[in-house]
Amino acid sequence: MEDELSFAFPSDYRSFILTFGVLFLDGHIIRGIYEEDEQELESFGVSILETKRERKKIGKFTGYPADFIVLEANSGGGYVLLIFREGKYTLENWEKDGDWYLLKEWNSFTDYLNEIVENAEKSVL
Repeated sequence: MEDELSFAFPSDYRSFILTFGVLFLDGHIIRGIYEEDEQELESFGVSILETKRERKKIGKFTGYPADFIVLEANSGGGYVLLIFREGKYTLENWEKDGDWYLLKEWNSFTDYLNEIVENAEKSVL
């Protein structure tokens, strides 16, 4: 999968994919990537082919080459991207309000996941 995408996953995201595949929590759907023949994951994840298509579309407004994957597409039409740039991984939340803009950044997939879990815990209390 990583070879087909020419994108090596960071270890925390790779562990997430292998352990959970996908996560539904507090309005977030963090998508996994599945091989085309893994039909049981089709409704929860995004295929390698879809990932390549999204790169082309999103690359137009971010200016990024194919050095990212989409972790989440939110209901407002924005995207959370896992990006490898300048030797490190970051996550970026891109939103659209007329024009596209960068809303927020995280230093790792773990930081992003921790924020979602913390917010979910607050909303339950």
